[in-house]
Amino acid sequence: MFYFMQNYGLKQQDIEVLMFSYDLLWFTKGYLKEHFHLGNKYLVHKFPDLIKKNYINIYQPRAHNRAEKYTISQRGKLLVSRYYRVLEREEYLPGCDL
Repeated sequence: MFYFMQNYGLKQQDIEVLMFSYDLLWFTKGYLKEHFHLGNKYLVHKFPDLIKKNYINIYQPRAHNRAEKYTISQRGKLLVSRYYRVLEREEYLPGCDL
């Protein structure tokens, strides 16, 4: 996890959010708050950083009384896929003796 945190400039919670949302077609902030137990502080201050860094895309903009919907981007999917390949020892990290 530390390799990904250092090389991708993400916090542990950011990577966990990407892993949680990997299989979802789309999700809202309310869904993350309810099912992943994220606080308002993260959703207001940290979540927009994932959008700016292009790990999460806006799936459907906010309209009328409907919440904005998000989806994990290709970049986010590649990060999560690589993380799982490393865990399953299908890929090795540089400088790691596992």
